[in-house]
Amino acid sequence: MKEEIRILRDKADEITAFYEQKVDSYLALGEEGFNLNSENVNESIVLAGTANRYRHKFAWYLNDSPLIEECGIDIEKEAADFKAQFAAFFEQTSPAV
Repeated sequence: MKEEIRILRDKADEITAFYEQKVDSYLALGEEGFNLNSENVNESIVLAGTANRYRHKFAWYLNDSPLIEECGIDIEKEAADFKAQFAAFFEQTSPAV
């Protein structure tokens, strides 16, 4: 189980970076470009945050953190939810955007 969670943690890190880079590219467009793409920016911010939260949970599990038990985290459920939410990242090298 630890190896699977290690792979998922790394994938969560990759997904977080992907969406953060998208946000950065929208910011580089300037105010007008940002405003024209505000829905995409907001979605990318939310997805980056979501992937990052999964990354933290996976890291806690790998580090045997007491937070897993204290927060009542079911790591198998978290892994399944993560795979379902970010399925496109598991089907191909880069997701369709």
